[in-house]
Amino acid sequence: MQKEVDHLTRNLMVLSSLLYLISISFMSIITETELSFTFIGMLPFLMYIISFFAIYNKGLVKTSTTWITPLVFPLMFYIVWNTQTIDVVSRMEGGVVAVLNILFSYAYNGIIFLFLRKHHYGELRKSRLAHKAMHYKQKAEANQNIIEELRNELDHVKEQSKVNSDNFSVKLRGIEDKCKAINFTIGRVYSDKRGGSKDIRAKLRIQKELYNQFSQITADIKKHHIDYLLDILSKLYTELTALELKERQVLGQRVLDKYKDEQIITILAINDNEPVLESYTEAKEVCEGLIKFVKGENY
Repeated sequence: MQKEVDHLTRNLMVLSSLLYLISISFMSIITETELSFTFIGMLPFLMYIISFFAIYNKGLVKTSTTWITPLVFPLMFYIVWNTQTIDVVSRMEGGVVAVLNILFSYAYNGIIFLFLRKHHYGELRKSRLAHKAMHYKQKAEANQNIIEELRNELDHVKEQSKVNSDNFSVKLRGIEDKCKAINFTIGRVYSDKRGGSKDIRAKLRIQKELYNQFSQITADIKKHHIDYLLDILSKLYTELTALELKERQVLGQRVLDKYKDEQIITILAINDNEPVLESYTEAKEVCEGLIKFVKGENY
């Protein structure tokens, strides 16, 4: 921060020096007087420039001090001229010189304020850009954390979905509960009051006949049940996968999804408070795992 302040002060000094040199050169030319004589006449202006940096360092630039001080040194010059004690000053037109010094001092104020304002807005823009960059960085980090959490949750779901001889019966009966939960959600989301109908719900629901027999099969699973079980699981998987289609593909029209053309399972998740997407994902994963397990297991 100190380096920033020093850089700004150095620029102010360079600008002030240029303004003063341009001012006395201009006055020397238009009044056709020697530069040394003009230098003496413009001393009030020089004194104000020097005092300005004292005002600036004390943080009083935006106060009335900045507008009162330009009057002080020309007034002192006019008093000295009026006493006729200094020969070189007494040969000048005191009133005119004093007024010129006041005008140059206020013009200097205007130029310096414009410079400081430009610098201020430049720093403000940098600050806003830095703040925005920090905001996006924090947002990206937050999103990364969310992605990591979702990835861990997905890994956990996949781990839970793995099928083996110890959990085979539990997994099979678990699909029944998840399919029922999905069908309940379809009933709520595509209710008559929401624009659904009995025919629409029938087209979207998973057939009860496909999962109602799981409990009976798992109670006494035999080798001759395997082909039958594979057939049921394959049909069930097909019906679960159908929920990833669009409304117009299954129903021939759009019912709830008027604009975005979302998948049916997404529409269910958006329009219901129950975790239907979780039930659907687990049911599909388990169903796929059961099919692979049954095909590879020897009974």
